Amino acid sequence: MKWTPVFGPANAISKVDWRRQERLRLLEIFVRHRRFEQADELLRQTIDQYPEDRLILARMKARTGNLSAAREEAELACHHLKQKVVAVPAEPSGRIQLAQAHVFLGQFPLAFQCLIEGLDQGDSEVLVDAACRTYEHWFSMLDPAQQSSQQLCMSRLLSSQSAANVSEIGTAAPHLAEFRKAMQGNNRKLLSQVMLGNCAAASGDLRFAEAQFRLALQVSPNDPSLQNNLAWVIGQKITQHNSSKSLALTASADTLAVDEEAARRIKLDMIEAISLSRNSVAAMPDVIEFRETFGQLLSLDGDHEEAVSEFRACLAKGYQSAAIHRTLSKCYLKLGNHAESQKHDELARRIP
Repeated sequence: MKWTPVFGPANAISKVDWRRQERLRLLEIFVRHRRFEQADELLRQTIDQYPEDRLILARMKARTGNLSAAREEAELACHHLKQKVVAVPAEPSGRIQLAQAHVFLGQFPLAFQCLIEGLDQGDSEVLVDAACRTYEHWFSMLDPAQQSSQQLCMSRLLSSQSAANVSEIGTAAPHLAEFRKAMQGNNRKLLSQVMLGNCAAASGDLRFAEAQFRLALQVSPNDPSLQNNLAWVIGQKITQHNSSKSLALTASADTLAVDEEAARRIKLDMIEAISLSRNSVAAMPDVIEFRETFGQLLSLDGDHEEAVSEFRACLAKGYQSAAIHRTLSKCYLKLGNHAESQKHDELARRIP
């Protein structure tokens, strides 16, 4: 947590009066020279009038090491800024401040969603810039393997919308610069759909995520990352359906026809998900996350032998995942290999 804003100016406030500007300039001086007591006193004089300033308090408390108090202030800032965005949805400054608060709390999906939904209200260069900076900050927090996968997938997606070659985007032009260029150009709608789909999936809104990925696939139907993401979302929907079905202790005669229709739809969904996932793995076999999705879907469909093969390919590349070991344990149990099942169950427990 740093005092330097993640994106945009710290005082990104529209229609401020001069007294407000002077206070903010004085506040920056106090913080720069670590005079936090004076800064805190200055902020609290107008905190009722400008509750969004709680985010500044949060950054100050983070710098002094009081992380729990910093989080509390940031959450309060989020609460007030959400009200501000609802009241004036087309005003970019409120969305930028809310996104800053979400980023401070590590809530990148919510930050992306806030900014991208703002772009639907009208074209705004500052919102595009904020979305790009949010992406850059999120990308910087990934581990090297995740960065490599993300860069490869994004480069593949962007190259499919231009005459460029995948390798050219991956090497000749920096990945983040290409993302910014795409957001500023004709590919903004596609990237917005992708990012909104990712945000919705991360928050558990599977229906909205599915809708966004399907829209994106209409533009780029053969993109492996979109195929993988849609397959993953469909798999999660099937898993949720199976869980809810297992909770039902009895079924009346009236519900049998409904259950049969639901089972038919689930079967069709599974066929589509496995087909999408298989295509994504065939196109980009070195992206471990794609193989993990494929393995999970195969296991869900009862093809435990092929699922084991995919998971072992992931592990052979040094990729460790508690979810993989848990599913491997279930697969081996179904295949009658109790020793391997117990082994992977224990390995899953060791991984946080």
